[in-house]
Amino acid sequence: MTKEEIVNAFITDVKAILADEGPTDAGLRQIAERMKAITTEPALTETPEEFGNAHDGKGRQSRPLYTDETGLTLVRARFPPETNTPIHNHGTWGVVAVYAGKDRMQEYRRLDSGEGEGHAEIAFSAEHILGPGDTAIIPHPPQDIHAQQGADGEVALEFVLFGKNAMEIPRLYFDPEARTAHYRQLRHGYQTAGTRT
Repeated sequence: MTKEEIVNAFITDVKAILADEGPTDAGLRQIAERMKAITTEPALTETPEEFGNAHDGKGRQSRPLYTDETGLTLVRARFPPETNTPIHNHGTWGVVAVYAGKDRMQEYRRLDSGEGEGHAEIAFSAEHILGPGDTAIIPHPPQDIHAQQGADGEVALEFVLFGKNAMEIPRLYFDPEARTAHYRQLRHGYQTAGTRT
């Protein structure tokens, strides 16, 4: 199958799950299970495209593999072992599926009653090391707060499916010591038109 055929088959299945279950805990678990299959597809995992992640400040986020008018978006991400991403959210649910390397995902919980910027109290809640074929669910806001880094000296390469196009909506970045959160619009190096496959 071609890259486009694999992505379209995956998105068709995701939309069917969302139609049946919605983005509930059960629905997101089903999507995570379905996502495991694309981590072994060479047409998707073997790419000459150089890409980074939306947090590297270099605009190296890859063009989405899929996005549509509902906001449903599938991207690739790369997390090096040298630095952790800032603690951030996506403003939407997400599902991560690692296809190479190891990802250290740190989860945080928002303790205050707010969802926006300004005063924000968060606490570390869990850390997971994800390897090839492993998945993780990024919960609905306001609890979609996390940081990521390649683990054990390895670069983490993964697919991330978002309920909304997290490349286009501002994200909150958190400073736990200052107890603040501030919105920041991402820089990326692609045009959004024509990304639907």
